[in-house]
Amino acid sequence: MDSSLYRERTDNKKAFAGQVFKLFTNAVNLKTEHIFADVLYGKYEVESFSYGDDYNYHQVLGYFTQVVIPHKIAVFNAGVEFLKNRDFLGFIAEGRDLWVDNLWIHDMSKFSANEAFGYAFHDFKSKKEDIPFERAWNHHKNHNPHHPEYWLSVNKEGDVVAMEMPRIYVAEMVADWIGAGMVYGSSLEQWLPNNLHRFKWHGNTALSVWRMLKMIGIETELNGSVLTCK
Repeated sequence: MDSSLYRERTDNKKAFAGQVFKLFTNAVNLKTEHIFADVLYGKYEVESFSYGDDYNYHQVLGYFTQVVIPHKIAVFNAGVEFLKNRDFLGFIAEGRDLWVDNLWIHDMSKFSANEAFGYAFHDFKSKKEDIPFERAWNHHKNHNPHHPEYWLSVNKEGDVVAMEMPRIYVAEMVADWIGAGMVYGSSLEQWLPNNLHRFKWHGNTALSVWRMLKMIGIETELNGSVLTCK
């Protein structure tokens, strides 16, 4: 294999581990930044020729430390709070260790070259078309099963069919919503009324979301596969 291929390179691995991943792993009391880097580099292509430009490197580094890491910490903490409910592990039908590991790898693809630049340079206040961001978002939703869009399948006729979403990812999705709200300044109770009804769910998934939200004290209305806020 040609070592010049970016998927084979680890130019920034040590720097990312020490300057970025450590911020997350220390915050959640898991001293595993180097393991995090190993898993990331084994799973995704991380390096890019664009990092050779100092402006690009520092723009992406700022995005990692100011946006992704605070979000990951908030999601992790929200997920740990779920464990205080005695019914939670029975709901996800998985053990505590697997749940915590799922929180640990949450949004790991954001650090990949496929997503980092599209997100870091995107103006979220602008409504202009941004092809690099759309490509980054497409990669993200197709590599992270806590997003409902991951579970949508398009058949030969072009119809979109919702597949059932495992409950562990339903729980991670709700933790993701809570974490996003903490970072972007909007509570889950504020966000849900404008967004919950927009998702396309499998019927069993809609019931799982209803149950998960009820578990954390949020009442919603379920009508078939449609969920709305009360």
